[in-house]
Amino acid sequence: MKHRINSDRYTLKPGQSLILGGGLIRITPAQTSSDLVFLVHPFVPLHPHVTRTEKAIAYQRQTSDRHLQQPPILAPNVGDKMYPAGTFPLKWDVTKKLAGPVTSSVAGKMKPENLPYRIWGTDILVEGVGWIEISAQTRRPQGWKAPGMVKKDPNHAQVARRASLQALNAYKDRKFAAKSEGVEQEPRDALSREFGDGERMVERRKEWEEDEDEEYPAVEVFSPLGKFVGQRRPMCASVVSGPKRVASRERKVRPRRSMVSVKRQRKPKGAE
Repeated sequence: MKHRINSDRYTLKPGQSLILGGGLIRITPAQTSSDLVFLVHPFVPLHPHVTRTEKAIAYQRQTSDRHLQQPPILAPNVGDKMYPAGTFPLKWDVTKKLAGPVTSSVAGKMKPENLPYRIWGTDILVEGVGWIEISAQTRRPQGWKAPGMVKKDPNHAQVARRASLQALNAYKDRKFAAKSEGVEQEPRDALSREFGDGERMVERRKEWEEDEDEEYPAVEVFSPLGKFVGQRRPMCASVVSGPKRVASRERKVRPRRSMVSVKRQRKPKGAE
């Protein structure tokens, strides 16, 4: 690849849908996310068009008398073979990458967990064609407080370190006690009896359950026969797409002007 793919950004407001190729693919916000605004970056060689959902359905079913800017690539009489390919949630948090200069390490330097909003994203895959990057922004729940903005004790670092060391020492004591009691048995059996699945794993499971309880934005995708569509973790290609930015120190500077002619012009008229 000699060039980096660039994509235009399209905005899906409430009541709107995006169609690709004149109706080959239709992306519509789900009913649970009908009040959100979605940003779409299609990395596909198909003509995108944003319109009202009713008109998009008519285009895909080939029942509309209107004409698009570019003719559709659909074969005639295939509108009744367009089925829903599924509802895809935007379940990946991309706040750090898509929040712009707010979370940049050279600008705002804000942590994503301290922002009053979250940005969710996903990549919709179209088999053999490309992908569509979709993102949406949601507010934090009412009453939420930023964990990094809470006033802390001046000695909070020392207190936290002391508590972590105490917890680590208690963990080691329990570990060595379990090993000494189970000398005749397998060490793994003694440790599993004492710690079960592991305290760290239990904490991780709690975090996973909290993420599962989150209500993600979602979009519905309609395709031929309801097939050829998938989902993956977003690449955030919209941030790095387009011409590669060259640092100022690496740019080619204009060569210095020759001073020979300038010096000749400065000589007195009578001088040789």
